[in-house]
Amino acid sequence: MACPYESLRLCSPPETRYAMASCEPIAEVSDLLENSDILFLELQVDEMKPSYFDFTVKDLEAAKSFFEHVFNWRLEKFEGMPYDYYRIQAGPEDEPGIDGGIGAIADTPTAKGKSLTQVTIAVPSVDDCIARVVKAGGKVIEPKMPIPGIGWFAACAEPGGLLFGVIEADPEAKWTSMSPDRRLDPD
Repeated sequence: MACPYESLRLCSPPETRYAMASCEPIAEVSDLLENSDILFLELQVDEMKPSYFDFTVKDLEAAKSFFEHVFNWRLEKFEGMPYDYYRIQAGPEDEPGIDGGIGAIADTPTAKGKSLTQVTIAVPSVDDCIARVVKAGGKVIEPKMPIPGIGWFAACAEPGGLLFGVIEADPEAKWTSMSPDRRLDPD
């Protein structure tokens, strides 16, 4: 079995980011452990920033009208989804900030009947991120699913229950008969 921490690079304090890791012995790590009580490892991953927000609302038409009038946002129906969902352009593309989307509570089991705001974080691999979430004590709330023409999405929660999404870019992603139905209760 390959060590899940192969992408980690050795470093020593006082570097900026550390993770303690254990895995099957690697020659270089084993040699260093003989002279050290703790091994610090710097994660070699891309920065993962929020890239999208998602509103889940009780009355989709009323909420669409509200955000269009209050913030002058443009909303456009996102075709190819098995439910009504609208993309939100929250301002000019050349200005800082992120865009988002809006859908109905009835189509979002994670909302559990309540309005919800969820932030989505762009990641290099949804599968790898899901594994890290679970290993760190979090939960996968909605399994990996396609967002047609955009990529792969999953909803997760940290150990205290705060929901967030992760997305991996893949313009070839699409719904198939094998895709999970996100409208089903995840429990």
